[in-house]
Amino acid sequence: MNTIVSRRIGRPARRLLLLIGSWVAVAASAGSALAFDADSMRPCGGLELRDGQVVTGLPLATDVPMNENTRTCLQAIGKALRELEGLRAVTVALRLPAKQRSAADKRGLAAAATDLLAGAGLPRWRLSHVVPLTRNDEKAALLIAYSAKPAGRPVASVSELGGIVHRQRGQRQWQLARRGTLLRAGDRLRTGNHSFAVVSLADGSTLGLRPATAIRLGRIAIDAQLRRQVRIELLRGNLTSTVAPSGTGANFDIVTRVATAGVRGTVFRVDQNPASEGAPRTRLETLSGKVELAGSKGKVMVPAGTGSMVRADGRPSKPRKLLTGARPAAPLKGRVPPGVTLRWHPLKGAATWRVELARDADFTRSSRSLATTRLAMVLPADLAAGKWFWRLTPIDADGFVGMPSRIYAIVLAGGRP
Repeated sequence: MNTIVSRRIGRPARRLLLLIGSWVAVAASAGSALAFDADSMRPCGGLELRDGQVVTGLPLATDVPMNENTRTCLQAIGKALRELEGLRAVTVALRLPAKQRSAADKRGLAAAATDLLAGAGLPRWRLSHVVPLTRNDEKAALLIAYSAKPAGRPVASVSELGGIVHRQRGQRQWQLARRGTLLRAGDRLRTGNHSFAVVSLADGSTLGLRPATAIRLGRIAIDAQLRRQVRIELLRGNLTSTVAPSGTGANFDIVTRVATAGVRGTVFRVDQNPASEGAPRTRLETLSGKVELAGSKGKVMVPAGTGSMVRADGRPSKPRKLLTGARPAAPLKGRVPPGVTLRWHPLKGAATWRVELARDADFTRSSRSLATTRLAMVLPADLAAGKWFWRLTPIDADGFVGMPSRIYAIVLAGGRP
């Protein structure tokens, strides 16, 4: 069994089996360590995954039967290891003084610990346990080693967000994303119903996720000369891509269930309806440059100021002009009272209007997006006092989003100019 374990666990775990007599709690630090606070891992007195070793603030007891605190700590360790990227193998080592090695109940502790780790969600085929030889003067100890492949290089980061945004890596649980969260190929990112996120790539390109949007980062390769091969999967929702110019042979593709939008330096929006709405539909709107939209039964070049759609049949529609000329009427500046009504002029072809509000002119801070079919909207009552920016965007009967209006700044009563 030991030979099999040696093959499975690799160098970090073998090194631990040689040095396993030293069990020291190490403070959390940067580098390859992953630390968990004592409150969330209270039964362990704090928990850290560091260089192939599981380090706890309190030693794992070797009492028989196993006490409840040790059982709970082992379950917490299992959950922490389950979230470790690239986990290959986990080994439980029970060190027993020579005089205790013959006791079957003591030897069974290693197997029981392995069972608890499996119960916390670790694949059993990644788990093994050993009872190595020890000196007579050594104390009994229950120790855990792991091996993991090196993490992939981050290819993007969350540069701005508002509301609730989650990231998922592999098959692990969704976790809250924050400004600065690093993203790797294969990661998924989703925004809540009233949330947004901006993802920045190394070459200067950005992805703007509107509310209720989900993407998966597929192939992303950017070399030292910033030549790129990018493939983003839009699972649902609306994505605005600002693509930085790049060299010959560079590709930047947004892929949906029915279409692929390929660009070479431009600004465009892609909208994918959720699976719950039935037949898939992808809508593209090009704001600058040009984008090639391809379905299973054809492709079309969509220049700036136009849009095209691919439905389930795989045929892109002929590009149509996007609506332009949205004109807000009032208020356009100055102080306004709570509950003021925003008004705008009618526009031929507009079926719906999108009203955006934010604390900054880039519409990234405290951003709100509201929709109406009327030519007026009362300012939301829950807006905080102070300076707000607003703009208006027309949407036609087929859902194509037009070009936004100029941006206007107002000061809600009680705030500062």
